[in-house]
Amino acid sequence: MTRIWAAALQRQEKLCPILPLVVYHGQQHWRAATNFQALFALPEALRPFTPEYRFWLCDLSAFRDEDIKGAVLLRVSLLTMKWIFEEDLAQRLPAMVALWRELRQQQTGLGYLETILRYLVTASDAITPQDLRTAAESVAPEGGKIMATIAQKWLEEGLEKGLKQGEQKGMQQGMQQGMQQGIQQGEHMGRRQGLLKGIELGLELRFGTEGLALMPSIYKIEDADMLATIHAAIRTAKDVDELRWVYRPTNRE
Repeated sequence: MTRIWAAALQRQEKLCPILPLVVYHGQQHWRAATNFQALFALPEALRPFTPEYRFWLCDLSAFRDEDIKGAVLLRVSLLTMKWIFEEDLAQRLPAMVALWRELRQQQTGLGYLETILRYLVTASDAITPQDLRTAAESVAPEGGKIMATIAQKWLEEGLEKGLKQGEQKGMQQGMQQGMQQGIQQGEHMGRRQGLLKGIELGLELRFGTEGLALMPSIYKIEDADMLATIHAAIRTAKDVDELRWVYRPTNRE
């Protein structure tokens, strides 16, 4: 607030009113004071000379769901923040995804949904990608396609990040060996680690626990080119059995 007013003074403008707003979505009710004077041990005589800045508190933990009003995007965001610490978050997902349906006519609707789902996955241990896919499919017939689009983007991001981290680690190990052979081995190790991370993420997003069940056998594959083939096949494979045949050609008869 003081920085805003100082900037206004530098521009030789009158000070503007500021309405401070705090949106709180913690697990406990807000207990701190909402005015500046509460921070002081003030004698009554000094109160008129001490600023009494107040802020408007939006404590989502004290709201009922039906009390959270506003635009659809705002409603989804506020409900997401309110529900993120709830143990029954997975059961609440269909209701939250249903709100997104009102946004799907907008050009950026998929972006809104991706942001919310990404927040849910990273901020809460109570749900999994499988929960998200189930919630989306239960709300709308196109839910599966929506999640597939988002999963593909997350898969590519995970692969890119995994490759970068893996290559850096592998290169460091190779450089420490001080030989060209060691550097090449480090590069191979880095590429392999990156592909494995991307495959694991893709399997979980597309096929859930059934897909992750393939990882023990995939971890045994040393050929980075074969791992790249498996990673590419995740995007088009209809089911886990079809994907398994990609790296087990000897099973075909």
